[in-house]
Amino acid sequence: MTVANGGTARGGENDKNHVTLTVVVNTVPTAVEANIHWKMRTVMERAFEQSGTTGRDPSQWEFKDANGALINLERTVQSYGFTDGTTLFLTLAAGISG
Repeated sequence: MTVANGGTARGGENDKNHVTLTVVVNTVPTAVEANIHWKMRTVMERAFEQSGTTGRDPSQWEFKDANGALINLERTVQSYGFTDGTTLFLTLAAGISG
């Protein structure tokens, strides 16, 4: 099964190329199955889609790891070394009210 960005669905021999990340979108966690070669922008878009978060431009959000470090959306999942169960956070940037 092919998914966005030319990846394949999780399963079989391709498991080593996928991780399940927990992305907390404004306090609501969602599990995102991600190909390790995806850019973090794709992970962010999936998290928005799966959580039903709409109506805001992605530039209004901050994507951070558990230590509060900003995530570069152009880097890949693999480049960060994220593994199954890693928790990431998407929150509205400072000064943006809901």
